[in-house]
Amino acid sequence: MLRISPERCRVSSGPRFRRVVGTVALGLLTLCPLLIGGCRNGAAKHPTEHQSATPRHVPPTTNQGTRNEHTESQQQVGDTTQPTAESANGADNATSTSNTTADHPALDASAASQPSVRPLSRHAEHLLGILRDESAAIDLRLQAAGRLIRGDVEGQDGQVASGPPNVPLAALTEILSEPGGWSSQSAKSILLRAIHETPAALPVFDRPIVPIARAEGAAADAPAEIRVSAVRALGSIRTRLSARTLIDVAANPEPIGPAAIQSLVRLSGRADLGAERSRWEVWFGQVEWSTEAEWRRVLIEGLAARADGLASKSDVAVNKLVDVLARRYAAAESSSDRSAQLVSMLRDELVAVKRLGFTLAMSELANARTLDRSVADAAIVCLQDGDTDVRVSAADLLRLIATDDHAEPLVTALLVETDPPAASRLLACAARFPRPEILQPSLRWLAHGPITEGAAIDALLALHRAGLIPTGEAVDRVAEMLGRIDADSPGLSPRQRENRQTLLEAFGS
Repeated sequence: MLRISPERCRVSSGPRFRRVVGTVALGLLTLCPLLIGGCRNGAAKHPTEHQSATPRHVPPTTNQGTRNEHTESQQQVGDTTQPTAESANGADNATSTSNTTADHPALDASAASQPSVRPLSRHAEHLLGILRDESAAIDLRLQAAGRLIRGDVEGQDGQVASGPPNVPLAALTEILSEPGGWSSQSAKSILLRAIHETPAALPVFDRPIVPIARAEGAAADAPAEIRVSAVRALGSIRTRLSARTLIDVAANPEPIGPAAIQSLVRLSGRADLGAERSRWEVWFGQVEWSTEAEWRRVLIEGLAARADGLASKSDVAVNKLVDVLARRYAAAESSSDRSAQLVSMLRDELVAVKRLGFTLAMSELANARTLDRSVADAAIVCLQDGDTDVRVSAADLLRLIATDDHAEPLVTALLVETDPPAASRLLACAARFPRPEILQPSLRWLAHGPITEGAAIDALLALHRAGLIPTGEAVDRVAEMLGRIDADSPGLSPRQRENRQTLLEAFGS
């Protein structure tokens, strides 16, 4: 057994011992703060199961709690007048004790989308001046506001650029956040109308508009008319903060409550939920705390279904309208009455109605009936239509009823046409009225391919017979291009093959 002598365990209290103890104590005093700080940093980087670094937010179990938290968050951001990316971050830091402001996806999404403030260009300042000028025309101010919202302004270099980075966000938010301005002529009222007319406004606009819709903070005295404008504007801002606000204010009486339901339908596309507020509460409760990607997916599905439903209803309504117009036309007794109805159809905005007009007009000609000159005038206007089929039908009709007075607008339409089927029909019309101006477009479409080469050959033959193809290089170029086209090309009819051969012989090829 090991024995320890009591003498070896005896503690010495001499000067040497005191020096050693003092040195050790001084070292511990120096190292303790460093060790404690390191432990704290380690705990922050590696939280335990019971102590996380960031408190996990638990969604409230009642809608009332959600509304209260939203109200507090909106009250805090209602006075913000310079919503830059830096100020948004500062607001989040200042309200980090509120779980709703710090964690709610709706607030995070709108804050993250805020562009940084850039110096205003002269053009932006000019548009802002128009917006603020209450003596200017309403339409002009709405147009200026729309360009500002879209960022459709000239930059410092004078180049027009469109998009969120060019939106003068701080200036527009200042207009929305400044006290007062409740008249229908105020810049705030015009800006709210412009946001409502925008199909999809920037998400960041929800923050200054929400207090107006709720009549809170500086907007506590907002009249019902302005609140309705704010509610409608939120329908263009598809964030969860907008949806939550609209559901809350839907509890208000007319006109605010019904306007909120309409904006919810526009925001989400869910017209099937109707005007019952509780159904909107259930719908929103399923997506309120989902990810931003999931929220956008829900919106896309709802809006797509809404668009399909409206398109289907529109088709049914248009078919009924076309049927009524056809019956009305069949009941017309005089030629002048029928021509007047044809002109009305060709000038209609609906493509289906225009197609009916062209079909009936061609039927009149097939039955050896004459059409009034006004029908040709209306068909000339249709050559500028954005629908290719409308331009094709117009050119087909004009080939049969156009007069010398229509030659100039026909040539103008041919010069700007870019669609091969429509160009082919216009070349056929131009062949009836040969002019030097159609030489270049005829050569261009001759080289385009089978769809247009036959009509281009007809137009060139008409120019040749009218003596409008100058000798020299022009003749050589026409002969060369005709020689490249195969005589058996599927784009040529038998008559057009003969016309090609006639031109080649005339030009000595």
